[in-house]
Amino acid sequence: MMTHPEIHIFSNLQGEIGFNDVAHLLGYRKRNIEIPDRIKSIIEEEIKIGGQIKRPKGIWRRLPINIFGREIDIAGKMRVHSEKLSSWVEGCNALYLFAVTAGPLFKERVGELLKLENVSRAMITDAVGSACAESCAQQANHLLKQMNPDLKLTKRYSPGYGDWDVMQNRELIALLQGDRIGITVNESGLMQPEKSVSAVIGIRGD
Repeated sequence: MMTHPEIHIFSNLQGEIGFNDVAHLLGYRKRNIEIPDRIKSIIEEEIKIGGQIKRPKGIWRRLPINIFGREIDIAGKMRVHSEKLSSWVEGCNALYLFAVTAGPLFKERVGELLKLENVSRAMITDAVGSACAESCAQQANHLLKQMNPDLKLTKRYSPGYGDWDVMQNRELIALLQGDRIGITVNESGLMQPEKSVSAVIGIRGD
């Protein structure tokens, strides 16, 4: 992993895209739902294209926290008011903060397909990009666990979940210097590229 004072860049994210993950995002959640052969074929084609256009990147840092009731102070740099997150990280004295992206090319391909009025394929491409971003997040989570296997980590939690205001993506991405891997946040608190994930993970047992 490449490093910068307190900030680390994942150098080996793969963003592998699974057929079942894409199908699930498209609404084929139950095993007994038969996916039409035509849709199967398009999913497989778009997964192959996704493997060519993905640009997986990720960045992370570790910061100490103090919890005051429903508020979490992150190293004096960011304050989160969230009852659910405070409960989620109860007993933790630090957080891993991370952000990952599948890159900007999925959005570009969706736009091109919509111009051609190929809406069904555009929807599938969008799902492929989402699956890629989620895969990056899962791998980042796994890599952080591997670094210190003796630590007890919570599951990840992201701005926009529960009562954590999505607008705090701005502060979270700023703390991570997300622009170093091409991630910015728009005025609505949503990340660009769209196929990106930000999260924190509570650390216990240190």
